[in-house]
This record gives sequence, C-alpha cells and structure tokens, in this order.
Amino acid sequence: MSNWLKNAIKEKYIKSFEFNSFQNSKIIGKGGFGAIYSAYSKNIDKIVALKGLFYGSVNDNTISLNGFSKEVQNITKVTHHDNIIRFFGVTHDPKTETYYMVLQYANDGDLRCYLSNNFAKLNWTTKIRMAKDISKGINCLHNENLVHCDLHDRNILRDKSSDIYSLGVLFWELSSGIPPFNNSSDQQCLAIAIIHGKRESPINETPVDFMNIYCNAWNDDPKLRSNIAEIRHKLECMQMVPVYNNHDNSFLELAEQRFNQLQIGSQDCSNQNFRNYLD
Repeated sequence: MSNWLKNAIKEKYIKSFEFNSFQNSKIIGKGGFGAIYSAYSKNIDKIVALKGLFYGSVNDNTISLNGFSKEVQNITKVTHHDNIIRFFGVTHDPKTETYYMVLQYANDGDLRCYLSNNFAKLNWTTKIRMAKDISKGINCLHNENLVHCDLHDRNILRDKSSDIYSLGVLFWELSSGIPPFNNSSDQQCLAIAIIHGKRESPINETPVDFMNIYCNAWNDDPKLRSNIAEIRHKLECMQMVPVYNNHDNSFLELAEQRFNQLQIGSQDCSNQNFRNYLD
C-alpha cells in the first residue's frame, strides 16, 4: 500500500472496511487492475461493487499497488459528481493480500447491457438525456485534468481528445443500440481502416444536430474535435429535427481517398482486405 493511501486511511480521509463485512460476493467483470465483484455490504446496507487488484511478481505488485493508489486518489476527486460512480472506500482481504475499492453498484449493468435490454423502449429524448449525463461525467473528469482510458460502453482514467473521440463512438452506439462495427471479424484490418478514416454510417431517424456532434467528436484530426464543454453546450442547444434519413457515404469516400494517397504496403492486412472494409 502506498504511503498516500496509508495516510489517507489513518486520517480517515478514506474509509477502510473490514473485509468480512461483505457477503455473497459474485464476480461480475474485470477492470484495469483486477476482478470486479458484487457483494452485500453490512456497513452500507446495500449491494456494492468491489474492484480488486491483480497480483503478479514483486515488481508487478509494487507497480500495481501504486497504480491502484493513484486510481483511488483520482476517484476521490470526482466521486461527488452525480454522473460518476460513487466511491465508498477500500477494503483488504488478508487471506489473499488483495486490495479492493468499494464502489457504487450499477443495477442496470454497463451501457451495452442496458442498451441490449432496453433499446426498443428508448426514445430520442431519453437517449439525448443519457448523452448529456455521460458528458457531464466526462466534464467533471476533464476539469480535474483526468482522462478516462476506458471510455466505452462497458465502463460507463490518456489524452482528452482521445476521450472525445471515444465519446463520439459512444454517442453513435446510443443511436444504434449495437456496438460499432459489430459484424467485423478482422480486427487488425478494421483498426487500419479506422485510422484511415472509416466510420460507422449514421442511423436513420437520428437528429441531424446529434449526428453532427458525434461526427465532429470522432474527427481523425484531434485539433478539430470539440472539447467536452463545447459538446455539452451543443447538446443543450440541439434540435430534435431535422432527422437523418439517408445513408451518407462521405466517411467511406474520405477513407478511400486516404487509402489511395497512403501506401499501406503489404502489411499483415492485405490491400484487398483493407478495401473490403471500405466497401
């Protein structure tokens, strides 16, 4: 445990829970540092999430503990925000020497799970409200000079413009209800195609203002992307009409132009396979 975390617990800046105060733990996923469990907390009297820490070699342990402490330090800066998962404290399993963050449990699961189960019931007013809530959370992070390294639908802390790009992709998923490029099998070719301009096509009935927001956010030139404050302003001012009702091939045309300009060569992904991703 880092000195910062030890002192924070000692000074009661961060609450430390006895590990035996948690019951009925079940693994629900994996995070950047370790497994994530749901468990009933007797102290808090509700189901919480326990985000654990992986262990490896001694050196890995030191690096992981420092990273874990840094993540705790970061989340304490933003846990007050309504659109960010609440942080309750930490706990330690003496048997396995595993440290956990004690976090608010999201009853509806991650965004992908929520969209999968509820998309048919969501109208555009609700989708835009969700986009606003996500943007408020990212705005809070950016105000603290934090970035969200895992900003995707399975997490709702790199460069702010990268967060904006990911936010644009996330907004597209709000409009479609499915993960981007869900039917793509060759991830390497897909990644190269995306680098050279490939984007998902807009979904019919998407408000044009919302489409413009996410298209700007995933612009391949980071300097041309709006910042989070500008995105929030655009969301507040956007109109629900007109809506998009035609397939727009501009992104594919741009990708094809860039492919012709850049000599990708005979990498593991062949030119023909790459072109298939642009068709």
